[in-house]
Amino acid sequence: MAFFAEVRRLRRRLAFSMLHGLSRLGRIGGQARLARVGRWVGDLHYALAFAKRRALKLQLARALDLPNERDAAAILRSAYRSGDRAVLEVIAMCADPVPECWIEQSLGVEGLDRLRAAAALGRGVLLIGMHMGNGILLAAWLARHGIEVSLVHKQSRKMPDGALARCIEQHGVEGICARQHDRAYREMVRAIKRGRVVFVLMDQGAKCGGLPVRLLGKDIMLASGPPVLALRTGAALMTAFATGDDPGGWCFRIDPPIDLTGRDAQGVAELIAAAMDSHIRAHPQMWTWHHRRWRNYPFPAESARTTRVAASATSSTGGNQASVVAGIPVASPAKEVSSTSSW
Repeated sequence: MAFFAEVRRLRRRLAFSMLHGLSRLGRIGGQARLARVGRWVGDLHYALAFAKRRALKLQLARALDLPNERDAAAILRSAYRSGDRAVLEVIAMCADPVPECWIEQSLGVEGLDRLRAAAALGRGVLLIGMHMGNGILLAAWLARHGIEVSLVHKQSRKMPDGALARCIEQHGVEGICARQHDRAYREMVRAIKRGRVVFVLMDQGAKCGGLPVRLLGKDIMLASGPPVLALRTGAALMTAFATGDDPGGWCFRIDPPIDLTGRDAQGVAELIAAAMDSHIRAHPQMWTWHHRRWRNYPFPAESARTTRVAASATSSTGGNQASVVAGIPVASPAKEVSSTSSW
């Protein structure tokens, strides 16, 4: 087992080294060229992922109720392009801070006034994002426009230690590492109490603990930390989702605060899931369908698969005893914190 783990680690590092070289090459020609190189990497990634691709097309077609696999394949290929473009941009940002003019030219954001108004109330803002577009670039753009942002992150094992945290800080954003859940939750609380905007990605489900929700036809576990945090602190709960990935730059939209009146943590989690579900269905070509979390959850009818997932969850929680509620694995309560990752 140790041998195979080491092989996987070396393979990840090799992949990162190759992407790092491509990002340096693409960056020479400016933001537009880097975007084109990233989309080319996505095409290559899609072509090489032939084993995963078949299963993903079936899942995507079922989740979106598409009439045929051809439509699913077109969406999935665009998702690979968009996702790998974002990855390459993040790697380029880790190598050297990008110029402020580049940040400004690479993004268009609708709804900044809404975020400013919510932040001006002084109770902090919990800003929910997804694996759509370059979230780190969005955080840097917000910081450049005077928004005090704390970005919850979890670095990919493909990257050198500390690279993502340094990248975030170099672009004027406060980082909160999500690997130690309790510590991350405390740092999020402190950031909210200081009136900051805490930006966290919530779309891939929790490894342990969490709250059961329905997302794209699957019952998944959503990290419980952000819903609990919103209720306990009175922070505004808002979403910032990508709406476009033109070669000239990303487009994001910040929506008005979500009304949490009369909701408990489970209710807040369901509101977050509903907002993400609706947006992904509207822009399916931009979501990272190939991320390992959502695709590994079963659809409700797959009872045999559900049983295996639940058993796996029990053995992998490291002491957290899992149970099964409504056919989905549920671990003992914990302040599970979602995060943003470079992958």
